[in-house]
Amino acid sequence: MSIFNNFPLTASLFAFVFTQIVKVPIAYLMGRDAPAHLLISTGGMPSSHTAGVTSLFMALLIEYDVESPLVAISGVYASLIINDAVKVRRQSGEQTLILRRLITEMQQTAVDQNFKNKKRILDLSKNLRPVALGHKPSEVLVGGIVGVLIALVFNSLFYS
Repeated sequence: MSIFNNFPLTASLFAFVFTQIVKVPIAYLMGRDAPAHLLISTGGMPSSHTAGVTSLFMALLIEYDVESPLVAISGVYASLIINDAVKVRRQSGEQTLILRRLITEMQQTAVDQNFKNKKRILDLSKNLRPVALGHKPSEVLVGGIVGVLIALVFNSLFYS
């Protein structure tokens, strides 16, 4: 049995990889820097996580129908991933930006006023994680649309 015989897995993996790859030209076309690290980073247009789980859900729906427990499980899984992409990761990224701003202000104050514990304040930024903003709702929506379309196209071209 080949991995290519597994329609839900193939469609899902392709959706994930395809959306990761198209992030670079999309960022370039939108006038942003398009570094190669976008190929392996999270966030950006479109959401590859959303594309992968919606493609998995759609492929399972096509293959097994709505009454299948696999469809139910993948639907719940997709909703959790999408919720995380939009809300949780976005909020933690925004909080990181605020913390960076506060630390910068504290560091400037420590330098200006020559605080005793200036070194500890200056070292605070070393503990911050890189900013990963998660996704805007539009990025998740586009990822979902791409995921559904990939499942439909794969089904009609390779599995019908």
